Amino acid sequence: MATKSDKVWILSRMIKGKAFRSLSRWALLTLMDLFDKRVFQEVKRSGRASGWIIKNNGEIVYPYSEAERWGISRKHFRDAIDELIEKGFLKINHQGGGGHKGDVTTYFLRDEWENYGTSKFNPINGRKPDKRLFKGWASHWNNPVKKAALLKKQEAARLKKQKNRKC
Repeated sequence: MATKSDKVWILSRMIKGKAFRSLSRWALLTLMDLFDKRVFQEVKRSGRASGWIIKNNGEIVYPYSEAERWGISRKHFRDAIDELIEKGFLKINHQGGGGHKGDVTTYFLRDEWENYGTSKFNPINGRKPDKRLFKGWASHWNNPVKKAALLKKQEAARLKKQKNRKC
């Protein structure tokens, strides 16, 4: 049975570790929010004491919009995610499309922080760069026809605003 608790469990050795102690304010807050999203499941082992696993590891969702509601700006959230990846706490399991059509980024919590600062540390590459060409605003600013249409629309809106002020 999976358990979502109102408690956040943190290992004592993590708190005393070099990686945890070096986290920025925003990375620390982001990590605590990610820990709060964990769902634990008890695992029974024959002949040994039972243990716990993170049932939703790799499926943890923490969108930018939620971070903003908790007071973390988009820039600080992005930097915090990058720092958590760099220090072995986090891995991006699936790079989402900015919430477009329900395609969200999912995160996997790692234990590599234990080796941070040692020769055993196994870093992973961080965020994958967006290789989609001409998506979003880039599709307008890099296309002369779309750019001209957008600038014309902006100018018309500006003129309309000036006209309304004079009335």
